[in-house]
Amino acid sequence: MKILLLSDIHDNVWALQTILQSGHATEAGVLICGGDLCSPFIIDLLSAFKKPVHIVLGNNDCDVAAMTGKLPKYPNIKIHGEYYRDELDNKTIAVNHYPEKAQKLLQLQAYDIVCYGHDHSIFARQEGKTLLLNPGAVMGFNAMQLKDIDSSFMIYNTRTNAVDAYRFASKKSNDIVRWDAYCIDSPF
Repeated sequence: MKILLLSDIHDNVWALQTILQSGHATEAGVLICGGDLCSPFIIDLLSAFKKPVHIVLGNNDCDVAAMTGKLPKYPNIKIHGEYYRDELDNKTIAVNHYPEKAQKLLQLQAYDIVCYGHDHSIFARQEGKTLLLNPGAVMGFNAMQLKDIDSSFMIYNTRTNAVDAYRFASKKSNDIVRWDAYCIDSPF
């Protein structure tokens, strides 16, 4: 199974729609979002992904009541609060928004994959039995450094244990390219 990993959308509807319309999204069986959707209408856009969608909340998800109010229309979308833990295709996964909390989950060595977001930095590293992943920011901006960055996302393949990272080729293009520096082939 392929898992589409997103985080830190921050209302970048253009990048989100491009990702959701890509072949990467079509091939994925599950979408996991590490928080910071921002506006409730992002739930409506995520509904274009007709398979299961799992979301954790971030620090910029302000109107949670409006977001959760939309869920009855979209039974495939679940908001899990601060943490999401599951077993998908025989892989244990834990997701939250914050790097510090991801580090604590990583130290447990209780999960195959730990995912997080928040700092808008794409990251992939194998540590012990756990693969630590941050898919970067769909937003395409790093507010901590006040600079443009590449919009990015990841695909994790549960069967091959591979991580493929992707980014937009440029700010003026909707072309998605593989980001080799953050890809991992068969880490286990």
